[in-house]
Formats: sequence, structure tokens, C-alpha cells
Amino acid sequence: MKRFAVSATVVAAVLLWLSGCKSGTTSPSDTTPDYMPMKTGNYWVYERYDLDSSGNRSGGPYTDSVVVGVATQVAGRTAYPYYTYSSDNPGPDTTYYSKDADGSIWQYMSFSAGTEFGLPEIPARWVKVTSTGSETSWTVLDTTLIVSIPNVPIPVTVQFKATGAKAGSESLTLGGKSYTAQKFTQTVTISVSGLANANLTNTTSFVSTIGNAKSRMTYTATIPGSPNEAGGSEQVLVRWKVN
Repeated sequence: MKRFAVSATVVAAVLLWLSGCKSGTTSPSDTTPDYMPMKTGNYWVYERYDLDSSGNRSGGPYTDSVVVGVATQVAGRTAYPYYTYSSDNPGPDTTYYSKDADGSIWQYMSFSAGTEFGLPEIPARWVKVTSTGSETSWTVLDTTLIVSIPNVPIPVTVQFKATGAKAGSESLTLGGKSYTAQKFTQTVTISVSGLANANLTNTTSFVSTIGNAKSRMTYTATIPGSPNEAGGSEQVLVRWKVN
């Protein structure tokens, strides 16, 4: 999982929701894409960079090492824990993933910012990360929250929407070899009483039988009385072992 230092309450809440993860799996057939090989002991090592408001690298590289743990049961499905160890943050972080028989990948997520930000709890749910079927986009969450924010005298209305989509393909070079990667996006938009707004887009490029080869997250936030915020993070695969 990625980490971002963002001061704006609304953006921080989005990122906490995206990083509050747990998940499940079934095995795909031999003829379907395997965008996330799930076997205990598989690992991936990434270089990660901070991005500035123009989308240019502004910090790093940091090292993220991801290893697959032993399968377990989570919310009625077989789940593989993915442990992330990062050079700039104590760890590990744990993310659970599930795989459908058609190769589609799901991530178990929960909204966990309630106490700190005055946001109501949104129950954990399976969130589709990739799709191998004919659908090109899907809704992850579309809800309206009534929120009490510290130092704000009246409750505010927060419109919260998250979607996923296929985003075409691209050619990547990994370990000196060329691969065709399938891109998927996750988009989050938040509007607070029609005043403050935040937008976050994460694009991940998956190579079948290898996994997540590259990801890029960017965000913007507009909040009355505060400077606009923008930035992000980029992660690039540098080595891996997949069985």
C-alpha cells in the first residue's frame, strides 16, 4: 500500500479509506490473465517516488517490498495477505486480496477514518480492482455522508464516489524484456457541501503472471481558506519472484 502525507482533512480521509484494507480468493483457470499471482512466498520490490503538483518526481526513491503470506479466510472467501515493508515507514502494512475464477481481482476495504475525522463508519466491503470480463467500468461506492468536522459548528454533507475502470494497455520493459501491461484506474471524488472538493486517481499497470508492474496516484484538493493541494506518488517494479 502507498502512503501520502496530505494535510487536508478531506483528502486524508480519502486516503485512509483507500488504505484500510483486508481481502479473499479462488483460483483462475489457465486461460485467464493472472494479474496478481497469489502464492505464499511470492514477492515484489518497487521503487517509489513522491510527485509534486505538476506530476514530476519530487522525492525518493523509497523502497517498498511486498511478500505474499499464508492464505486465510476473510469475510467468507479465501484471502492472501500481502505484506508491505517500506524504507520510509514502519511496517508491515497488510492488504488482503481475492481472485475470482475468471481472474478478476478484489481487495477488501473499509473506511476507518471515523473517530479522527468525525466521519461515520462505512462497513468493510470487497472492491473490484481488475476485471477480465467485458465490463469497462464499475462503481465501488456512491454515497452521501452527514459529517461533523471538528471546529465546524454545523454538520456538512459529503458526497463520496469511487469507481474502477479499464484504461487500455501499455508496453513496459521489466528485467530487460518487453511486456504488454493492462491498465486499470481507481477514481475517488469528494464534494463537501458543494464547497471543498477532492479528486484522486490511481492507475495501475498489471502484467499477467508477474503482477503489479507500475502504479501512479495523483490527487487535487480545493478547500476554502486554504491553499489548493496537489501531489501524488509513483511506484515502479524493479525485481520480483513469482512461482
